[in-house]
Amino acid sequence: MIKKVLAFCVREKENKYEILVLSKINGKGTEVPGGSVEEGESLEESVKRELFEETGIDVIKDIHHILTIPFHAEWRGEWQERNIFKVELKDNIKDEWVHEISDGVEDKGKKAKIYWLDSELAKKELLWGQGAFIEEILKN
Repeated sequence: MIKKVLAFCVREKENKYEILVLSKINGKGTEVPGGSVEEGESLEESVKRELFEETGIDVIKDIHHILTIPFHAEWRGEWQERNIFKVELKDNIKDEWVHEISDGVEDKGKKAKIYWLDSELAKKELLWGQGAFIEEILKN
């Protein structure tokens, strides 16, 4: 089973929770930062690396492993071990920006719009079932 990490970065703004998401320009939709765990890499190291590669963010305050679940990625014909993390960032993260993804077989060199999305909208808009984790993330 292929190990994956998903980084749910959460902030509270105006009494609402927001999730940091990315939409690849000319891509399929909205998702949270994440990807495959590399050989010899811990899950936490993988979260930090993926977050940096996909958003440019390296100002992490804290990381919490929330849960691990199996996931069948039908479009790839593979089973994945999804490791879900809640990530707290240091203050002063912009509301939105464009970032060039720095690594990855499919995404290297692609540009992505990075922005904060209301958690209620994120439940509906996130791809590949990622929105199903929002309630659990906000509880922890």
